[in-house]
Amino acid sequence: MLKSITYFAKLILLISVQLHTCQAIQIDKTEISWATEEWPNYTDRDGSGFYHELFNTIFAKSPYTLTVQYVPWKRAINHVSENKAHLTGALPKGKNYNYAEQPVLTQPISILIKHDASINSLVQLSTQLGTWPERYKTELFQPEIAPYIKGVGSQQRKGALNLLINDKVQYYLDIRSMIEAQLTNLSAEQRKNYRIIDLSSLNLYFIFSEDKQGQAVKRFYDHAFQQLLSEGVLQEIYNKYQIAIPDIN
Repeated sequence: MLKSITYFAKLILLISVQLHTCQAIQIDKTEISWATEEWPNYTDRDGSGFYHELFNTIFAKSPYTLTVQYVPWKRAINHVSENKAHLTGALPKGKNYNYAEQPVLTQPISILIKHDASINSLVQLSTQLGTWPERYKTELFQPEIAPYIKGVGSQQRKGALNLLINDKVQYYLDIRSMIEAQLTNLSAEQRKNYRIIDLSSLNLYFIFSEDKQGQAVKRFYDHAFQQLLSEGVLQEIYNKYQIAIPDIN
């Protein structure tokens, strides 16, 4: 009888220690902040979208708890620059930020035009007026196409599309996925009146804050991204959203 009591006492003690250990692991997780704008199919506020699934997978077994700050795009970048958030993106690689080692996306820079419009070269493009989301002008105006673009920026993507619909401009410039997202606001019959032409492409990278914690998050992200990619785990997410994995060689 005494042996049975001793056994159960040890069992209860073991379970208590395990529960305490699990709780300690959860408590010890460091909270990190991801600043982002809301983008359909990428960073939806309900927690769905490509970036959400990617981060949920990458940080699933990490020492971090990821929280989201929804802010305008330029503010998201500023938050990371000022160490008020730990990561945002994605951006074309340059010299200004602490970039991830691998690009997360390769995005075509495209124009949306009326189906019967005659724009088949950059020279023809330069004779037309266009519009683009002003807040992304720096990213969109890549050197190989910038000299041929003229027109006016729009505060909202919806406004850019409306300028084209109402014949105020001849094209709407943006990354292809965002043009496609805007077209979903039109009926199937209306969409037949438009076509997309790719002009260039961008490799896009997440950026991280320069402080000690941001550097640590970047190191974890870079290692986990490469590891999960080599194991085929991330391919499932890319395939789900019909996104091509960027060439990182």
